[in-house]
Amino acid sequence: MSVPGDDTIDDDLDRTTRTIPLEFDPRRGTVMDRPAPSLEATLTVRVPLGAAGGLVDGATATLERVDAVDRVGTIDVTAVSPGLNDTAVDCRVRLEFADPVEEDLARTALEDGVGALGVESVDPIEDGPLGSSVLEAERG
Repeated sequence: MSVPGDDTIDDDLDRTTRTIPLEFDPRRGTVMDRPAPSLEATLTVRVPLGAAGGLVDGATATLERVDAVDRVGTIDVTAVSPGLNDTAVDCRVRLEFADPVEEDLARTALEDGVGALGVESVDPIEDGPLGSSVLEAERG
């Protein structure tokens, strides 16, 4: 049984307790699953020369190191600028954040991340979290 503010649910079916991310909805007086906040960002990422994999792999690795980012989704590379020690990759990327975050705070978190050279825009995604059927259909 769950109570407001409790982070666990007692699953009566198998008599075990499992932890699920929850959020109390004061309007309904219930505890509800909290969807992972997803945003789409247009930014420039620095990929070091000699990084494992290709430019998309390097951009993914760079964005995964940002503390606030929980998961990196589809990356669309829009431009590449080779440099002496690295390659600047302009891209549009879908990101899932660990906690709910406003667009301005997401922008700041990305700009503070090592390897992010500039953030042009951050927009909320209305079609669900990464891995949803809508996003999977886009990859198809």
